[in-house]
Amino acid sequence: MLVSVVDAFYQRFCDAIALRDYDAPTWAERERQRITDWVDFLYREPVAPVILAGLGEGELATARGRWLQEMSAIGARNMAQGQRDGEIPGARDPEYLAAATIGGTNAVVAVCLTRDPRPPADVVIDELWSFVSGAVGLRSS
Repeated sequence: MLVSVVDAFYQRFCDAIALRDYDAPTWAERERQRITDWVDFLYREPVAPVILAGLGEGELATARGRWLQEMSAIGARNMAQGQRDGEIPGARDPEYLAAATIGGTNAVVAVCLTRDPRPPADVVIDELWSFVSGAVGLRSS
């Protein structure tokens, strides 16, 4: 039962954010919008605090790990596109960049979801964009 809740949560996340094609002309603009949607999604999802906190063991942990691997693979392709576009240094491993930024973003939002009151989403988005753009070595345009 709980595995299906985890699976449904990550499927909604992938459909709404991870697999979404953004129309902005630059990688940076697309990813800034993705982070905005990511935070908005997690702030709205009632199960997000529990899932991001790393609930359970066994099958639950396996399900969560499977989704994180899937998101890292999607993210690695996305990072590689940023490298091909010349916005991210090409010498960095795209899979490492994806894992670090996905893990970091989820960790930050998990902290935010435990605060009362929650920090405003726009403040969190600005902080996350600063982290992500720095972590990937985003080149100024």
